[in-house]
Amino acid sequence: MKVVSQDMRKQPQRPKRATLKDVAKLAGVSPTTVSFVINGKDARISVATADRVREAASELMYSPNSLIRALRFRRTETIGYCFPVRTSYLNVYVGAIFDGVHSGAEAAGYDLLIYRNRSENPIDIEASMFLDGRIDGLIYWPGAETPTLDRLAGASLPTVALLTTEVPDALGYCAVDEPQSADSAVEHLLGLGHERIAYVAAGTRLPHLAVRRDAFRAALAARGVDLWGVHEGRWSREVCAGVVEEWFDRWNRPTAICCAYDGMAFDLISELDNRGIRVPEHVSIISYEGIVPGTGQDGVSTLRQPVRAMGIWAAQSLADLIGGTDATDLRRAFPSELVGGRTTARAMRPETESVGVAR
Repeated sequence: MKVVSQDMRKQPQRPKRATLKDVAKLAGVSPTTVSFVINGKDARISVATADRVREAASELMYSPNSLIRALRFRRTETIGYCFPVRTSYLNVYVGAIFDGVHSGAEAAGYDLLIYRNRSENPIDIEASMFLDGRIDGLIYWPGAETPTLDRLAGASLPTVALLTTEVPDALGYCAVDEPQSADSAVEHLLGLGHERIAYVAAGTRLPHLAVRRDAFRAALAARGVDLWGVHEGRWSREVCAGVVEEWFDRWNRPTAICCAYDGMAFDLISELDNRGIRVPEHVSIISYEGIVPGTGQDGVSTLRQPVRAMGIWAAQSLADLIGGTDATDLRRAFPSELVGGRTTARAMRPETESVGVAR
């Protein structure tokens, strides 16, 4: 048997990392001058000298040691982003917010660290995973009934919460103005003569959807109208078929339905059409979000949200929070824009209400 000692093993050679002294030698300046230029403190250094230092650093592929810089300046120049419910980033809404966060972070001079979704249940996400020194602050999209925001506030990690206004004093937030959005939707439907108005909710995994449902109900109640009916729980095409059968196999069916997000509206319109129930002649449909093709003036009436702008604002406000701005100055609820499309029309007169579910 051949025994190979540790010393005899061939070790892979790591490429030599250029040092600050290497840059100084190539540029013909002192290490202190290189440090000033690299750290942006070169106001008293001539332009020619500064350019020479940067050219030398580029030639040697020199970059400051990020760990040493973080220890020295107590900053990593990195912010974290976490969406705790397992939903694909290919989801248009999730992707649009993330694109905004990425752009906002870049504009503010921060790198972005994405935390993967570790659990089906967002309550299992521990705040400690964000407190290992890798990030200067966090953009966090909370799930339902999670104590994470309170723990982050207690740990003094600068944090901006997405799509919720219920945050501890030390945190900022970026949300949709749900009461304003609901008021716009209700005014639109009531203005078209609808009184039997139903709502399709989307479960409770994300708290902003529960707030959206409650705001819509409250907007109706404030105008003396009761919600005709509401569907709760997870959504699928099979569930959609059951809702249509239940709601439209009766004489006093709803004349208008509001959906928690656009995908639900597309499903409903397709299922209603399959059963001979025409939109908007027989029932009007309106939804939230308005960021996918098929919504707006030529499509589904919707409450369009400035989703990408929200992501940008969240990242830039987090940079301000890290810089010392008070959290109470970094809280914003963005209004929605009502865009009337082809799926809402005046309510059908009672004597013409003869449509039912096709068998």
